[in-house]
Amino acid sequence: MKILCAPHSSRQGLVVIALVMIIGVMGAHLMVNQSTLRLVGQELRELEDSQLERLDRMNGVRVIRAETRKTGSKKR
Repeated sequence: MKILCAPHSSRQGLVVIALVMIIGVMGAHLMVNQSTLRLVGQELRELEDSQLERLDRMNGVRVIRAETRKTGSKKR
């Protein structure tokens, strides 16, 4: 039985290993960025309204505070 995905040369093997490493590093960066964004969002939620207005004036950006609604428990 012939193995279909066996590399024919050492160069192809190195390319496959490099691609796997690059994909792994990119995945790790995405996870770090996601957790950083979560922390920034949490800090923004903790700011008071006056601080948000001051931030708006300093950065020229409008920060919209979204209120989360708690929904009732679902019937099973």
